[in-house]
Amino acid sequence: MNEQEFLRRFEHKTFNYQVKLDDGNWVMVRMYPGGYLAVTFARDHTLKFSAPVGFYPEERYWEFDEQEQMIILKNLEQTRIVAKYLLPDKQDNYLFVLKNIADPTKEYVTHLNYDFDKQESSPSVLNSQRVIFLKDDLEDDEIRTSIEQYSVKECCEIKYLFAKDGWDFVNEVWNAITNDFALKDTCVYFGGYPDTKRVLTNKLTLSYQENNDKFISGTKGDVVVVLSQLLIKHYHEQLTGNQELHTPVELLDQVIVR
Repeated sequence: MNEQEFLRRFEHKTFNYQVKLDDGNWVMVRMYPGGYLAVTFARDHTLKFSAPVGFYPEERYWEFDEQEQMIILKNLEQTRIVAKYLLPDKQDNYLFVLKNIADPTKEYVTHLNYDFDKQESSPSVLNSQRVIFLKDDLEDDEIRTSIEQYSVKECCEIKYLFAKDGWDFVNEVWNAITNDFALKDTCVYFGGYPDTKRVLTNKLTLSYQENNDKFISGTKGDVVVVLSQLLIKHYHEQLTGNQELHTPVELLDQVIVR
């Protein structure tokens, strides 16, 4: 890959900064009192921060090393190299991970689930500001009816998504949410019989044990963070050759911060 190809694919993509904890879990870093550390690689070689941050990290500029296939991050004055991140040698279906060469517990991650060339002009795929996402193979008529009645009462939309399995469903939901600019509150339903009083809320909610209901809900931003963390954990399980890959529901308790 050369610099122009990297820019063509990624200049409008958000890369989330992740660190690996002692317990093996990967987490995003919040720049208090602001948001999580996430950047885009601008064409003028500056790092643009995707959310307001309480303070700025040392790295502020980037360079592309085509020979070594790495991203070099520099300080504000561009006088010192802060870190070097290696491009992946294998292509993953969902994620593009930049690995810190000196410290393998640090990385920048972005998602590969929509057309980068059409990204700027992609139309919104949803019309409602409040949406419930379900797999299209939901067979329980009682549950389907309950959720549909709730959607009518609360004036929200139901979006049925085709997915081969739970991880494909997470990826499809992430793709739909991030491409919808009108969306404010959302719920991702994984199974069980939901308590419809708690389905849509602007406060991040996780329920996957009580009453056998399995869903996450909250603002668009909160849910995107949770889904991103799920995909990243799944990626690392695949990367380490874990023979017992967890389902999205099994990883939810590792993602939600208590």
